[in-house]
Amino acid sequence: MDSDALNKVIEVFEDDYITLLGICQGHYLCPKDRLGKRQGPLVAYVERDENGRNLVGEVFVHFAMAEQYPQLLHHFALKFFPKIIASLDFDVFCGATYGGLAFGLVLALVCGKKFVYPEKEIEPAPNGGRKTTLIFRRHEIQPKEKVVIVEDVSNNFSTAKALIRLIGIAGGQTTGIASFLNRSLSVDNEYVAQGGSRVPVLSLVRQPIPEYRQDDPYVAEDIEKGNIIWDPKRDWDILLEAMQADQKHSY
Repeated sequence: MDSDALNKVIEVFEDDYITLLGICQGHYLCPKDRLGKRQGPLVAYVERDENGRNLVGEVFVHFAMAEQYPQLLHHFALKFFPKIIASLDFDVFCGATYGGLAFGLVLALVCGKKFVYPEKEIEPAPNGGRKTTLIFRRHEIQPKEKVVIVEDVSNNFSTAKALIRLIGIAGGQTTGIASFLNRSLSVDNEYVAQGGSRVPVLSLVRQPIPEYRQDDPYVAEDIEKGNIIWDPKRDWDILLEAMQADQKHSY
């Protein structure tokens, strides 16, 4: 999509952020027939149950698709700006690696604030796997700086948890978590960090997205038949094709 076409789309769907993301092919909603039978695959999420099996669902937001269009990120940031400025006291945006980097940078530009981000450091783990930690290398948090963490999508807040700790070690204070989408089923407008501190959570879109265990009757038949994409970002084209096929059949 060229710049002029996207600008026209933004004018039409100005406040319908999920539709805008979908037009940029960044939103998957499992198609169904009139009886509710799935016409496309389920998707696996990062979160796992107590047995180590991925939770699954019918919706996936691939915000990286929007990152290809700076004017769309700028539109999102302009819409988010009044809410952030009115609600949070901060000096710095910290982009969560990697999903929050592009959005965080544009938010910093719009809000006139400093922007930093950590890097991932990967080391061998004792069990033969790999251990990933976050570290500030290119950028620094200064003592007493007030920091807002930026994510593309917030759900289990594991990255935010690690960043709150890292920011604290640097002498800063996390005063908010901002994301394009907060899809969490349990965290609404406040995240309780370790030690009991409460961090405000703001999102441009608040939309809880259900997750299911693989043995849940709602999804078990599709799991058994293999009607699932285990790595949605890698196989994104398959999901888009499923939605496009459903749209053709709708006419």
